[in-house]
Amino acid sequence: MYEQCDIRMTTKTIKESMAMRQNMVKSFRLKLCWEQSRLAKEIGVSCGTVSCWEQGIREPSLSSIRKLESVANKHKIKFNLEEWTKGR
Repeated sequence: MYEQCDIRMTTKTIKESMAMRQNMVKSFRLKLCWEQSRLAKEIGVSCGTVSCWEQGIREPSLSSIRKLESVANKHKIKFNLEEWTKGR
C-alpha cells in the first residue's frame, strides 16, 4: 500500500515564514528610505497594516505583495516574488 504523506506545514515552519516576511517588509521599506505611512499610501493599505506586517502580527496578502512588487520595479529594487510567497 501507499504511505500517507502529511503535506501540512508545521507551526514552526509557518512562524519561520512569517518572521522572514516581517523582516522583508521592513527592509524593503528601509531600502526606499520611506516611513510606514508612505509605503502604506503607495500600496493602498493603512499605516496600521504595514505596522502589523513588520511586527509579524499579520502577513501581506498576495494582492499587497504584487503591489509591493510594482513599487520595487518602479524604483528599480530587486524583488523576488517566490521569496515573498514562499510557504503560503
